[in-house]
Amino acid sequence: FEITQKHKNGDIFFGEVYLGPLKNKENEVSGFKIIIKDITQKKKAESRLQESKDKFNLMFRSSLTGAVIHNNGRIIEVNDAFQTIFGCSPSYPLGKNLLEFIAPEFRGTVMEKIKSDYKGSYEIKGLKSTGSKINIEVTGRIVKSLGDGQIRIEILNNISEQRKAEKRTRYLSFHDKL
Repeated sequence: FEITQKHKNGDIFFGEVYLGPLKNKENEVSGFKIIIKDITQKKKAESRLQESKDKFNLMFRSSLTGAVIHNNGRIIEVNDAFQTIFGCSPSYPLGKNLLEFIAPEFRGTVMEKIKSDYKGSYEIKGLKSTGSKINIEVTGRIVKSLGDGQIRIEILNNISEQRKAEKRTRYLSFHDKL
């Protein structure tokens, strides 16, 4: 079992306690031995790791751009912005193929970019849960390589409004009398 103690100087000490019998020459229990192993550094490392995980989770969840973590296209995790962009519930995308959220004419492009570990930005059409198409800018990279696959994160920006504004500006530049 584990214990927590405070040193005289106020520092916290974490220990792992082992108990065992002490036996005499006749192999009878004559007492007990207690061994306390200092695991303070281990506990501190575990605490730092948990803090780091919590910070990552907070940034991932609260990002204003969509993010999806996947293993060879199989969705492991999405953030809130992804759900907003594609109009889906939090659990809906989990376990699904990322290509289900991509317009059919862009699926080959996406798989090519993923397989080649393309790190630049590129534009595609995504599919909302309603079936409507949206303009998406994608940037991704491998975050962990596995034996037969890779864990990747894709950052997705809905640029539909930007493209509409650009189209409107082009139209007005030819049709608006200034």
